[in-house]
Amino acid sequence: EIPYALEHRLVDWKELRDGSLRIEQHFLARKQSHRKIVVGKSGSKIG
Repeated sequence: EIPYALEHRLVDWKELRDGSLRIEQHFLARKQSHRKIVVGKSGSKIG
């Protein structure tokens, strides 16, 4: 679940040789509390 106020921007996308799709997006969370929801404690949700 992500905050409704989270903004995202599509930066780039590319179809890879194996048929999969690589998508690069930037997310903007204006509130610190929203950042914690998206990223997790110490970045635990990234990766």
